[in-house]
Amino acid sequence: RPTSLYYDACPDDVVVHLESGLAFGTGQHESTRLALKALERYLRPGISVLDVGCGSGILACAAGMLGAEQIDAVDIDPLAVDATRRNLALNGLASLSSVEELAQPPAGKAYDLIVANITAGILSALMPALAAATRPGGICILSGIIDSQVERVQSALSATSNQAARLKFEEIAADGEWRSIAATRPPALPR
Repeated sequence: RPTSLYYDACPDDVVVHLESGLAFGTGQHESTRLALKALERYLRPGISVLDVGCGSGILACAAGMLGAEQIDAVDIDPLAVDATRRNLALNGLASLSSVEELAQPPAGKAYDLIVANITAGILSALMPALAAATRPGGICILSGIIDSQVERVQSALSATSNQAARLKFEEIAADGEWRSIAATRPPALPR
């Protein structure tokens, strides 16, 4: 909900208050809607979430409102980093979150769920880092993919050289010409 508009929420609604400013992500774009639907489907309360290419922070905020215990967000644009920090605070999530100006997941950290709503080319290039940052048993939601680029992203999923950190394709969702992919990292084998 843009802060300038009134919204009469129903009891089961999850409402994210948003001031997008100059950052991308108002919830109206098909790729953002796909990512939001995937968050509703896969996010379980108490998990850790990373939003890669956070833009306005709408996905990080939605993750927090859906019960994520820890929310990290990264973007290369300082305006997006500022907008995400403001929106997390606006939604009462500042104490659960960390936002950094980075081009990829923070080094040495792993997450139960990663959501990345960026272009297919960037998703493909980031695939090894996204896979490595997804905890065993975790899920990675990839959105911002035009239909003609789905195979490119699927190829990047299977091309990760580290077998233990490879993401496994689960499903594709569609909204118009846009697609999102859900992929899981297999659980660690017992010792």
